[in-house]
Amino acid sequence: MKKRVTTLRHTAMVPATGPSVGGATMVDGKPVFPGMKLSKEKCDQVNAIERDKALAWVEKNIKVPLSEPQKAGIASFCPYNIGPGKCFPSTFYKRINAGDRRGACEAIRWWIKDGGRDCRIRSNNCYGQVSRRDQESALACWGIDR
Repeated sequence: MKKRVTTLRHTAMVPATGPSVGGATMVDGKPVFPGMKLSKEKCDQVNAIERDKALAWVEKNIKVPLSEPQKAGIASFCPYNIGPGKCFPSTFYKRINAGDRRGACEAIRWWIKDGGRDCRIRSNNCYGQVSRRDQESALACWGIDR
């Protein structure tokens, strides 16, 4: 997919959505717990597994033709970051599958809250989400003006 805007941590952290480490909430079939530590190599392995699952989700669920950058942007946003449960009923999902690429890319940028906190407010300590959504939207719209 892409390099992250936010830091890839080797020790589990607990955002509003639950503990994660190395980009995953499960490692070797077991849930991540606060304080869990992984080596850089294990984080890379876990992240590759999560990337492959996210790209497979895009192939299965997005019904319009996509370039590789577009697949990466959608994989990062939908299955990897907000999750399929939130993606399926979203305006983004409806718009992209209806062929409204510009509208779908706009809708990605709406997802900038974490635990009810507005991530545009830097003191909420989640501004990385705003940057990540900008990157995901740019990738999802890659080349549509050509």
